[in-house]
Amino acid sequence: MEIFNTITALGVLLLFALTVFALLKRKDETYKDLLREYGLNIAFIITLLTTFGSISYSSLWELPPCPLCWYQRIFMFPLPILFLVAIYKKDAYVWVYTRALAFVGILISAYQALLQTGLFGQSLFCEPGSIESCSIPEIQVFGFVTIPFMALVSFLSVFVLSHFSIKNN
Repeated sequence: MEIFNTITALGVLLLFALTVFALLKRKDETYKDLLREYGLNIAFIITLLTTFGSISYSSLWELPPCPLCWYQRIFMFPLPILFLVAIYKKDAYVWVYTRALAFVGILISAYQALLQTGLFGQSLFCEPGSIESCSIPEIQVFGFVTIPFMALVSFLSVFVLSHFSIKNN
C-alpha cells in the first residue's frame, strides 16, 4: 500500500502543479485552445482515476470511508460517467452540471482537509474517536497529502477545466 500511496501522492501533486499552471496561463490562447479541445478527456481521466483510487482504498486496503468521505464520493462518482457520455455525445454543456458537483466536492474536501490539520477541532459529521473519524488522516504522504487533499485537488482541477470551457462555449 505504501507504493500505491506514494505514486498516488506524486500524481496528485503533479495534477495540482498543472492546475496552478493552467490558472497562470489562462490568458494564453494556445493553451486555452488545448484545454477546450481535450478538457473533457482530461476531466474524464482525472475523475476516473480518483474514483478508482477511492474504491481501491476502501476495497483493496479495507480503509472504511468516514461520513465526509462518503459525501465526497457522492459528488465524485457520477463525474466519470457524465464526462464519458459528454465525450460520446460531444456535449460541452456537461460542464455546467459537473462544475456544480465539483464545487460542492471542493467545499466538503477542503473542510475535511482543514479538519485534519486541526483547524476546526472535531467534525460535526463524525463520532469522536470512532474508527471512521473524519479528523484523523488514514493516509499521509510527504507529511501533508491525505485522502481529502487528493479529492480536493481532483475537484479543483475539474472546476478549473470547467472554467475554461464554460467561458469559451
